[in-house]
Amino acid sequence: MPEGVRAPVAAALAARHAGPTLLLVANPARAGAVAEELGLFLAGIPLARLPERERLPYEFARDDPLIAVERARALSLLRGDVPALVVASWAAIAERTAGPEVEAAGVDIRTGEAHPPAALMAALEASGYLVAHLADRPGTATRRGGIIDIFPAGDDQAYRIEFFGDDVESIRVLDVATQRSVKRMTSVHVPPAATGTHQARGAAAELLRALDANGDGAELVMEQLEILAGGGRSDYEGFFEPLLYSGDALDHLSGAVQVVIEDQEEGENALRTLLEHQRRTRTELERRGAIPEGLPEISGGAEHVAAAIEQAPLVVHIQRFGVDELGAKRLPITATPSFAGRLRALVQQADAWAKQGRAVVVASQQALRLVELADADGLTGDLRRALTEAPREGTVTFVPVAVGGGFTLDERLVFVTDAEIFGFRKRRKPTRTRQGVRPDIVSTLEVGDYLVHADHGIARYGGLIRRAWTASSAST
Repeated sequence: MPEGVRAPVAAALAARHAGPTLLLVANPARAGAVAEELGLFLAGIPLARLPERERLPYEFARDDPLIAVERARALSLLRGDVPALVVASWAAIAERTAGPEVEAAGVDIRTGEAHPPAALMAALEASGYLVAHLADRPGTATRRGGIIDIFPAGDDQAYRIEFFGDDVESIRVLDVATQRSVKRMTSVHVPPAATGTHQARGAAAELLRALDANGDGAELVMEQLEILAGGGRSDYEGFFEPLLYSGDALDHLSGAVQVVIEDQEEGENALRTLLEHQRRTRTELERRGAIPEGLPEISGGAEHVAAAIEQAPLVVHIQRFGVDELGAKRLPITATPSFAGRLRALVQQADAWAKQGRAVVVASQQALRLVELADADGLTGDLRRALTEAPREGTVTFVPVAVGGGFTLDERLVFVTDAEIFGFRKRRKPTRTRQGVRPDIVSTLEVGDYLVHADHGIARYGGLIRRAWTASSAST
C-alpha cells in the first residue's frame, strides 16, 4: 500500500470500528504528518495525537502543560469504548507514564453533594496540585471563600465550583482568560497529579536511596525528588513521571481497541535508535553532573512494545508490500498519473474523469488557482475546506490542503495531490494551538532560566527591573 493512501485507509478502519483505534507509525515526523492528513478524511469521531515529550532525553526542564493535556486527551480516548482515532509514534507509545489507575484515583465532584471546601483544598494540595492565586494551567487550584477554581491535571479547561455551606451548589466551565463562567456542568472528575500519588511518592523515596549526585544540576534533581517523596509538588512533573512509573501508554488500551500498525519493522528500528540515543545522553549528562547517576530508563524496549501490541483484540498491519501466504489483502488501488506542473491539463483531465462518473478530489495548496482555471474553461468545480462527507460521483472537488500522495480507487474515485500535480509536496508547518503567555510567567522564572521567544529566539532571563515611566511604574 503506497504511503499516500494510508491515511484514508486508517480513517476508514477507524470509522467502521465500534471502539477506539490506535494508529502506530514509525517516528514522530510521520505521526505529525499523518495526523494532519487524517483531518481531511475523518469526520464524526474524535481525532488526537499522542505527542512525545519535546525535551531532550533526561533534560531537567520545567513542564510544557500543553504536552500533558494532549497526552491526557489521547490516553483518555484509548481507554474509552467509543469510536476514536489516536495517532502515535513508537517513541510516544513507549514512554514511561502513569497508568490508568491514576486517573481513576481522582475525586468526583457533583452538584448537590457535600464536599467541605477546606477539606477539598487540602486533598487537592496533597494530590500534587499547586494552590495559586489563579487556576490558569493544569494542576492548579484556588479558593475565594465559597468558590473554588480547579484546573484538573491533564485537562484542557478549568472549572468553577460554588458552595452553599459544604454543599456543591453549581459547577461551571471557567474561561481562564476572562475568569467568567461559560457553561454549566453537573459533575467534574479531578485526577491527582501524576507525581502526587502514593505510588509516585514511594517510587521517589526508593529512587533517592539508589541515586548518587556529583554536581549542582544533580543536586537540584535530588532536591526535587525529596520534595516529591515528602508529599510536596514539583514544577518538573514531566521530567519525573517517566522515572517514577514503569508502565506506558499501552496500559491504557481498552478491551475494545483496534491497533493499526504502519511498517512495524521500521518503527521497531526507530525505537531502538531512540533508546540508544537516550542512553548516550544519560551517560553524558551524568558525566557533567547535570543529573544523578543511576536514573532508570524512560522508555520501554521495542520487543516489549511489539509483544504488548499483539495482545490487542484486533491488530491490522499496513505495509507497502504484503505476502499472500500471511493473509495480506490487496486493495483495488492504483497510482494517480502525474501532470508535471501542467495545471490546465489537470483541470481538463479532472473534468473528463467526472464525465466518466468518477468522483474526483484535488487536494492542493493551489486549489484556489485551480478553481479559477476550471471556471475559465467553463468547468464546474466545488471548493471545500474539508471533506466532511463523501464526494459525489461525477463531480470535481477542490480542497486547499496538503496531503502525502494521490491514488485511484477502482473506477469510482480519483484523488490528486500536489505530488502528482507538481512532482513534489510542499508541506505546511504544523501549528500547535497555544493558550498564550501565562499571566504569572515572570513569577515562575528564576535568574538564569532560558526562554525561547517566538520571533527572536533563545534568551536568558536576567531579572526584573522596575523603572519610573511618566509618573507611573512599569516592569521590564
